[in-house]
Amino acid sequence: MAETTFILQSNDDKTFEVNKKVIAQSLVLSEMMELVTDSETKTIPLTISSILLKPIIDYCNLYQDASEEYVMKDPPPMSLTEKDSEFMKDISNDILEDLTNAANYLNIPRLIDACLLHLRDQMRLNKIKNNQKTINFTYEEQQKLYEKYVTWL
Repeated sequence: MAETTFILQSNDDKTFEVNKKVIAQSLVLSEMMELVTDSETKTIPLTISSILLKPIIDYCNLYQDASEEYVMKDPPPMSLTEKDSEFMKDISNDILEDLTNAANYLNIPRLIDACLLHLRDQMRLNKIKNNQKTINFTYEEQQKLYEKYVTWL
């Protein structure tokens, strides 16, 4: 039996074919999927640009075979998983905020956490670089201070 595929259409009319496992990671898309299941086209129009939709789909593809549903943790994890770190290396700082908002809009908990953790790490790195200019600490000394005194930004 062939796996059911759906077409996600960005607001700039680009289309992306995805399977049910990818869509299931988004609570919003899961609900939309149920609405178009009876339709012949199985197209889900979105108000998200293709620039953001492409990395969202790529990220969901990474976890489409995850054994259990992701649940946001409180407090959040302290670091990115290796898979998330690898993915975030390709995300430019220019789209990180928009990607976070889009993940929130589509309600993709794992991607929301990954974006926020990456953003936190970026802010820490910028803080370290700025502090190094002001205070004459080496990078290693600054890292030790952060590890000792900063648990969450």
